[in-house]
Amino acid sequence: MDDFDRLPFNNKNTFEHNTSMDGLNDKQNHPVFIITIHPLKNGLFRVLNFMPNNNIKFNNYPIIDRMLLSKSLLASYVKLITLNLFRRRRMNTESFQFPHVKRRIKIQEMANKFKISSNNNHKLASEIFESKFL
Repeated sequence: MDDFDRLPFNNKNTFEHNTSMDGLNDKQNHPVFIITIHPLKNGLFRVLNFMPNNNIKFNNYPIIDRMLLSKSLLASYVKLITLNLFRRRRMNTESFQFPHVKRRIKIQEMANKFKISSNNNHKLASEIFESKFL
């Protein structure tokens, strides 16, 4: 039996995450992801990844469970996995738009705002060139 099996949150039936606080909506259900770091006698660290109450949206995180890491890699691993999980969570929200979509919409709004009608094109061009050449 491994130490991870004795941790209190390992029992999926007894673990409940309550996100309700004063003034917050109780209907919000945020997934919890737990990274457990266990030091070994040889100087390496065993990293255990656990997500109780697995949601279908978040059960495909791209990491290896029970990974052995050196001390020099541990900080960068925790940083990268946290950023990756945050990005995945943000991308799963309904209001998320990719940056290139936001830019395209903003450019279309600006083009529509400053759009010149085709009737005034000749008049505008003639005014520009008359002032330059006279």
